[in-house]
Amino acid sequence: MNPGIVNEKAFRNEVTKSRKIPPMASTFARLFPMMMLPTERCVDFMELAKTEREKRHVDTYLNDPNIVRRYTLRAVMSLVSTPPPSSIAELNIPAMFLAPRNDALMSVTYVRNLYDRLPPIRKKFLEIDGSHFWINSHPREAAKVICDWFSETLT
Repeated sequence: MNPGIVNEKAFRNEVTKSRKIPPMASTFARLFPMMMLPTERCVDFMELAKTEREKRHVDTYLNDPNIVRRYTLRAVMSLVSTPPPSSIAELNIPAMFLAPRNDALMSVTYVRNLYDRLPPIRKKFLEIDGSHFWINSHPREAAKVICDWFSETLT
């Protein structure tokens, strides 16, 4: 769910409109590579939660002491600047994209664009009536969708 190629300009535009890697981050990363950046600086998880059920999941996550809460600026910039090992057009395994209509992080249009760039492989695109945490807030429905896809493609 929520596929993205994080070094692509289109992905960065999606993320930037919703939040927050400052334009000067690459300069800061060169000067202060070990500076720690809180995850909440990049993503406002509560903003992504649209229902009370999702907000409870996010609250549990945010209060879990085992969750990594900070990353070095160097690691964050590496994530958004390192290209994938090959082009999405070279993917040769079945792929299913789930695109929530109300995702504050990525638009259905962006995810559909990625899907359309896939080669002629076995693929499926599902627009979900939900938000970023749809899988968390609808675990049975999500499990059925995913297990059905595996049943279709692993036989």
